[in-house]
Amino acid sequence: MTDKSIKYTYPKIAEEWDYSKNASFDIVDFSKTSKKSVWWKCENGHSYKVSIHSRIRSNGCKICNSPLKKENIRKSKLSKGLSFAKAKPELLSEWNYIKNSLSPENVSEKSHLLFWFKCKQNHEWQSTPQRRSRGDGCPICSRANQGARIRKARLEKTGINLFKKHPELLSEWDFTKNKIDPNDISPNSNLNAFWKCKFGHTWEAQIYNRTGNNSGCPFCKSSTSKLEVFILCEMSKLFKNVKWRSKIEGYECDILLNNDGFGIEIDGAYWHDNKLERDLIKHKIFKDNNIYLIRVRDSLLPKIDGDVVLYDKKTQYIDLVIGVLKIISKINPKLKFDKYILDRIQIGENEFKKTLSLLPAPTEKESLLFINPGLAEEWNFSKNNPLTPDMFTANSEKKVYWKCKFGHVWEASIKNRHKRNSGCPICYRDNAGSNLRKSLLAKKGISFAQSHPDMLREWDYTMNTFSPNKISAGSSVKIYWKCVNGHTWLASVGSRTGKGYGCPSCSTSKRSLSAREVRIKKTGSLDLIFPEIAKEWDFSKNTKLPKDFPPGSKEKVWWLCPRGHSWECVIYKRTKKKQSCSFCLKENRKNKNH
Repeated sequence: MTDKSIKYTYPKIAEEWDYSKNASFDIVDFSKTSKKSVWWKCENGHSYKVSIHSRIRSNGCKICNSPLKKENIRKSKLSKGLSFAKAKPELLSEWNYIKNSLSPENVSEKSHLLFWFKCKQNHEWQSTPQRRSRGDGCPICSRANQGARIRKARLEKTGINLFKKHPELLSEWDFTKNKIDPNDISPNSNLNAFWKCKFGHTWEAQIYNRTGNNSGCPFCKSSTSKLEVFILCEMSKLFKNVKWRSKIEGYECDILLNNDGFGIEIDGAYWHDNKLERDLIKHKIFKDNNIYLIRVRDSLLPKIDGDVVLYDKKTQYIDLVIGVLKIISKINPKLKFDKYILDRIQIGENEFKKTLSLLPAPTEKESLLFINPGLAEEWNFSKNNPLTPDMFTANSEKKVYWKCKFGHVWEASIKNRHKRNSGCPICYRDNAGSNLRKSLLAKKGISFAQSHPDMLREWDYTMNTFSPNKISAGSSVKIYWKCVNGHTWLASVGSRTGKGYGCPSCSTSKRSLSAREVRIKKTGSLDLIFPEIAKEWDFSKNTKLPKDFPPGSKEKVWWLCPRGHSWECVIYKRTKKKQSCSFCLKENRKNKNH
């Protein structure tokens, strides 16, 4: 303890002593000359560390004093020279009046304070008036124009542009996607450009990669498999920034999920045989580049470490995609694909068909069109568009749509149709029923028409596609019947002849008539209790009147709303549940949504 303690000599400053942070010191032990660094806390709550000697000599909290100091410097510089507004009037249009609290008239042209600016391209950035006065502009525009300046310099140096040296590439330049003039680019440029081959494939590649490395269309490579295209199209729907045939340190990744750090390699037995050593090197390089490699590998190939999804000739493509997704979810639990795995539905079908249609097709003599032209005639061109039968071999596992001469459409694999000679399943079912009926009829020796002529009046000749002379009396085939009261129903011939069943509507009507009369006496009829609802009774379609039903009846009848819509509804749903015209309800919802 000292008599010259700042607690007594400078009591006002001592009030800012931070007792919580200076717990190991006692203020009474220090005089004004002490060089010990301690903590202080101003009246605004700012906590800062400075020596006792410096605190006595200073104006207090450096945080509180900083704005004041800046303001004094600003005023001093402004009084000694021109304001930014007077010195640089041409830059006033770029002054951001919304974000800046000061106007350019109150700031010196030599100020080192940061202010906001906005160029004519609406780019916003911070800079000092001093930097702007010496010529600094928008950094974003500068970076954007830098590439153009470099390309121009290179072109001036060589004196020859891309197409003068490589005219063969002119036909593959994608003039739609590329916004730059190819005449302004040198042959050795590292600029990425879009290309389009004669088959219509579009891809992105460096100009030098095309001129120096003679790279071509990645889609037209003979190593591109349908499996690879299938997985690519599915992944493109599930992930963002999916790259096809992207190179990493000279090694090509079949499918790269660029944003998520996963690579997918498709190892087919034909292409990857005797390449185990190369596969191992690629695995290590991808790992060093933080890319987790997943292999979709033919089971005939040698085993390899890492996560592998094996397949053989019978494996479905969708199962391989699901296998890859399960591995991705295991490595990164945040990525979930439960719905896709559960649905097992191809979501990239359109892209797959389009890409596949552009791949080099099999040779003419290997195609389905050449080997089995009769089968190719049933190819459904509208549903398979843009796929055509000359793009596949006759043994292809690809499932496509077919259309028979009767217009039936179905889906089946090309191989299944070619090898097994399978036809239209709808025609087969129709013919199978006809053949069965003929067999039973021949066995019984007598038709339904012959054994039960009294029932022929209820045979519905409009709805049934065959004659009662073509079916036996005990047949289990369900056909249409129509009673004298106009009721139509489905029932097997055997149930009518063997069990004596008749019209279910007439039967129900007879049983319920007496019960209905009792309820009407007890509760009243529909027209008396609910006259407004009874007004919507469709007298043209209903054989009975509103007075014939109680309000709680479960009978389904026809109604006609004020707008002229005719619809069916149970009576009690109208009276108890207040249901109204279903057509009007749909129209009101549609109008509300718009």
